[in-house]
Amino acid sequence: MKFYYFILIILATVACSEAPSNKTGFEFKPNHIAIMVNDLKETGTFYTDILLLEEIKITDSKVPNRWFKLNNGLEIHLVESRDELPKRTRNNHIALEVNNINILVEYLTEKNTPYFNWFGVVNEIQKRFDGVLQVYVKDPEENWIEINQKAN
Repeated sequence: MKFYYFILIILATVACSEAPSNKTGFEFKPNHIAIMVNDLKETGTFYTDILLLEEIKITDSKVPNRWFKLNNGLEIHLVESRDELPKRTRNNHIALEVNNINILVEYLTEKNTPYFNWFGVVNEIQKRFDGVLQVYVKDPEENWIEINQKAN
């Protein structure tokens, strides 16, 4: 009987342990996405006023930047650059998820903020091959943001 308890304890320990994300044993967790921008004020205002992200107060940075919280602990860091930045395309984007894309597009419409499908059609929701609904928006510096609703 003791042997069975021993096996149960081993199985429970294995089942409850967290597997490392790679063979070396360390684990990668999302932290932040950095986006270079030329106009920190205007672009930051898009993230607070249109995407309604909470801004994180930065008190001691030598580089002009603005940080924003997402619900899952991931952050978006806007970093100001004086350099000319490359042209952005939809292929290079960040992706965020919402519970109800219809509420999102109604809100974007009220804010006069255009959204696009993958092909660039304005104000059209797209259903991806896996059933995910998606739209794309651009911040004032043409950085693309894909917004998804998982398939039910």
